[in-house]
Amino acid sequence: MPRSTTGSPDAAENKAKEEALVFADVVMHPLAYRVFRDGREIPLGPTEFRLLQLFLRQPRRGFSRGEIVQAVWPAGTVIDDRTVDVHIARLRRALNGHGETNLIRTIRSVGYSLDTPSSSGLDQKGRVIMQKLASWAVVAGAVAAVALAAPTTAAAEDCPRGDLDERFCDRTGDLLADVPDDPDQWLDPATLIFTYTPVEDPALYRRVWDEFMDHLREVTGRNVTYFTVHSYAAMVEAMRAGRLHLGGFATGSVPLAVNCAGFHPIATMGKDDQIWGYEMEIITHPESGIETLEDLRGRTLAFTTPTSNSGFRAPSALLEAEVNMVADQDFKTAFSGAHDNSVLGVANRDYDAAAIANEVMFRMFDRDVVSRDQIKTIYTSATFPTTAYGYVYNLHPDLQEKIREAFFTFPWEGTQLAAEFADADGFVGITYQEHWEVIRTIAKQIGETFACQ
Repeated sequence: MPRSTTGSPDAAENKAKEEALVFADVVMHPLAYRVFRDGREIPLGPTEFRLLQLFLRQPRRGFSRGEIVQAVWPAGTVIDDRTVDVHIARLRRALNGHGETNLIRTIRSVGYSLDTPSSSGLDQKGRVIMQKLASWAVVAGAVAAVALAAPTTAAAEDCPRGDLDERFCDRTGDLLADVPDDPDQWLDPATLIFTYTPVEDPALYRRVWDEFMDHLREVTGRNVTYFTVHSYAAMVEAMRAGRLHLGGFATGSVPLAVNCAGFHPIATMGKDDQIWGYEMEIITHPESGIETLEDLRGRTLAFTTPTSNSGFRAPSALLEAEVNMVADQDFKTAFSGAHDNSVLGVANRDYDAAAIANEVMFRMFDRDVVSRDQIKTIYTSATFPTTAYGYVYNLHPDLQEKIREAFFTFPWEGTQLAAEFADADGFVGITYQEHWEVIRTIAKQIGETFACQ
């Protein structure tokens, strides 16, 4: 669209439409939330972008701190005034000085609003642009893009949903979010964003998945980018916000991803068409003096994260059921953040013991990260399903089918995946309802509901 060089009201309105079109592209960008002018891109953090989403929905309204906290942060989060002010300031800095319209002038310090038409801080052109931005955004698709990132609540009377978030429906009864009926709500990105569960070295696994991503590009005809995440919560949030389209979720995080982000698990690794699983082990150092579960009493047991099946939920249920021991009452706890951290902590005697997924430990043995003689196992569980691979519920149905095809036609032999996951020989189909029943049961035993925060 050509730029207007006149100062007339019509020209200003045309400029507003142009700015809205540009902003629609920014909102829909799959890799990061960005504001850009004149070819320069300024990335926004997820909190700052959610602030901007809030302001755009009602651009001339003032918002109280309480309203901002409720709209931007997870329910129940305690946020003080300083934290709100810090993120407002970051948003100002990110937008400041980038372009003729200078969007930052629209974020007013009083009342936290995008635009106050009577404010002296905006000239006539600035007021016209921002007054028109919201209405033009409907035409340009910006509002639709925001809706994709934060879908509206489905009508309750025609929307059974079980444990799913209120944004989703489950009319089929498979415990998964239904694909939207409205094609306008389907995601059909030119670039697919993929990631693998953040249990170990992100740089290592980025390389391990290179050949699969090449295959995914070939089958889908789309660009594919690896998106590094550093926690289970960040991975779920990325998919919930529309910044992650497909990937592998760790066993314990799958129910949360299903309920809160609309994740559709379709595959796991397997051998001879049988699902390949793992066991939860409680490990200790050979010189710790710990021989049985009872010996953990009064000692420090490392968990990984509260969302981990083998790193928290399963051992918590086990210890209470089998030896009547409760965390922080009968033994001290620590959270290492990841299974490899827990294994290293036991090997280096930072923790007396740890609950871990043994598949992670075995790969660490194979890479000589730790030695087998530094670890002793005192308990091994039944076998659990391992990482689940799948995509977000509202991808275009044709694209969903292509992703399925990519997983189940990947030539496994001789690849980096085959070398890293030597006990598997390919991907095997799964259903969340059947194969994650044991995980949901364990969570129920310890009072975990997988509710969205």
